[in-house]
Amino acid sequence: MLAGAGIAHAVHGLIGEPKADIALFASSQGAELIAMGTRRTGVMQHILIGSAALKTSIICNVPIAIMR
Repeated sequence: MLAGAGIAHAVHGLIGEPKADIALFASSQGAELIAMGTRRTGVMQHILIGSAALKTSIICNVPIAIMR
């Protein structure tokens, strides 16, 4: 869909702790924006475990768009 709209993009798979790996990778690539999705797992799971997207947004210097 992005390519069809003429929007430059890249998809990368990382293994490890999401918040740290995503923030480090975005910084090393000179990213201007990170787009992350949430899985709507419920309030209790969010409170007990947390959200990778939320944790990444706290430590990252790059703007993050969080989508459902």
